[in-house]
Amino acid sequence: MMNMGSNMTKLKHFAVISYLFSCIGILVMSDLAFATGVGANRSGGLGSRLKSPNTALRNQNYALCAGAESFNFDGVTYAKCRKKNGNSLGLTHSYPGGNVQTVNNIGNAAGNGGFIVSTYSPPDPNLYAVYNCEATGSFAQCDGGICFTNTSGTKFPRVGPVLDDEIICSCPITSSSKYHVWGPADCRFTQSEYDAICGKGSKEITRADGAILHIGNTGPPSVTIALDAEYDKTFGTKSTPKFCKRP
Repeated sequence: MMNMGSNMTKLKHFAVISYLFSCIGILVMSDLAFATGVGANRSGGLGSRLKSPNTALRNQNYALCAGAESFNFDGVTYAKCRKKNGNSLGLTHSYPGGNVQTVNNIGNAAGNGGFIVSTYSPPDPNLYAVYNCEATGSFAQCDGGICFTNTSGTKFPRVGPVLDDEIICSCPITSSSKYHVWGPADCRFTQSEYDAICGKGSKEITRADGAILHIGNTGPPSVTIALDAEYDKTFGTKSTPKFCKRP
């Protein structure tokens, strides 16, 4: 039986690291995206001269949180993400003596008592779609979040059973007036359902203990379009994300 109190404490400690990594990532990714005018056409111009804000992680374990839901506990969200093995992109977080690659390498080597980093690969468009949110609300920013392998195959508060191929990741909350999130591919047909996926509402409501938030990023969907394009260019794949519009 897992010691839930001990694990919550460990997650809380690493949430501080996740928060710092993710906040840096949000600013870098968003600023670069808007500066380069990201979109379907990413060639030439300023974008071709700027260094990518992402690090390529090849053939290793990582956590994919796009499409997951998270719940807020004491200012940090905990998301039930999927354990993956393969190629991913991670925002280029760094600290003295290391970076996102270093952290994930250490976590991968630690085995079942260790951890992995939440990074990005295009999620299955048959399961998940991008929702554009243009009203004030909140989301969980999981790129760079720390996820503990001993949460797999257990039960976790609020999210319930965690399967063997799932993992709990700690992610900071971000509030914005223009952002996008991942939600179910069966696009919702009412405005209230759409707004619930966006996490629309005041900070008092969307940051309250127990609030359910989806995983997202600051800025318009073109940020994710650019990220998918970079993933495809880096790893020789072709992805086509699905998008849902507010009715």
